Amino acid sequence: MATLQEILSPSVVNRVISRIKVPQSRLQHFFGMHLGGKNNNAIGRRTFSWDIFDKTRSVAQMKSPGSGPATVSPQTVGRVTGTFPRVHEEVRLDLEKLNNIRALGRPAGEIDQGGLNYITRQEEFLAQRFANFREFMVSRMLKGSFDVLQDGDNFYPVDPGAGLFSVDYRMPSGNKNQLNMTSGGNIIDARWDNAGTSIFTHLLKINQAMEQLTGRPLRHIWTDSNVWQYVLTNTQIHDVGGTANTTFSTYETVEERGPDGLPTNEFVGVLRAIPWLKWHIYDAGLDIATTGGSTSYKRFFDSANGEVSFLPDPGADWVEMVIGSEQVIDSYGSPAVERFGFYAWTFTNIKPASIELIAVDNAIPALYIPKALAFGNVIF
Repeated sequence: MATLQEILSPSVVNRVISRIKVPQSRLQHFFGMHLGGKNNNAIGRRTFSWDIFDKTRSVAQMKSPGSGPATVSPQTVGRVTGTFPRVHEEVRLDLEKLNNIRALGRPAGEIDQGGLNYITRQEEFLAQRFANFREFMVSRMLKGSFDVLQDGDNFYPVDPGAGLFSVDYRMPSGNKNQLNMTSGGNIIDARWDNAGTSIFTHLLKINQAMEQLTGRPLRHIWTDSNVWQYVLTNTQIHDVGGTANTTFSTYETVEERGPDGLPTNEFVGVLRAIPWLKWHIYDAGLDIATTGGSTSYKRFFDSANGEVSFLPDPGADWVEMVIGSEQVIDSYGSPAVERFGFYAWTFTNIKPASIELIAVDNAIPALYIPKALAFGNVIF
């Protein structure tokens, strides 16, 4: 039997909290690939492709006066094809339960009429999962690939080597690990956690290699705070920047807030030694699926390997989010409508009375020029 204290104890709830802030979406925002971003290209349908017709650095031939022209072979043409990954989820809510709950964060006597407050929060939850999927794809594009793990009719994005098949962005092997980018030997020939390593020299060589490979200079580096610390304490970086000065000229948080109103967890730094290069220090991560239906938290940039992404200024000339489409019927009797990219709607059932929150997204980052990216391991 319940005690008097249990029966008459007040039910006072004054707020609702989340133990996890809204996950960061800084990578997709950097590229303009977020939902509604400026670097989304609505192509439509299920498949996509692009043709390749390269410009040339070759030099025209000379001929003697009175002679005919030299014969030059036509420039070769290539083609890349792909299929849009389809993300499709729903949250089903029983109206019997929704009609008998209080509003989240409020005392027991305040009924959440129709569960509207609860429904809104579930819609936000579903949208966050879709945004997280885009963030995952962009982060793994920087590394060159990701895998897809199948479990029945469901498919889960996972890290390379953990899935059934791979989504490969064709980043050259020389643009990975220690960066043998032009086949002249590894550019990163010593660990960055050694203060005597010539990091300044490495960065200049990477910039030279990127100019040779694509003509797009190095302008941004994404990594974590541990690698950034090694850079700040590097002897060569300190000497080139001036021993009487701080190693960096600027080091500040990104002046932007997430959907929950909290500051983003990205810092941007500029070294005195290399003022044309921006460092993005990003320690965020996501819960990634593993075998057995469980998940494991993975940071976007692994400290153990000193993962660093080198890239030019973002632009649709070398990378963008391509958007697919599909026919959607919002309710019984409604006509089918072609919806592009992310689209969310609600659907009501009568047996039993319930509401379904449904969303779909057809999109994938298209890396038109794989050689424009380099992903190095500076701790090896």
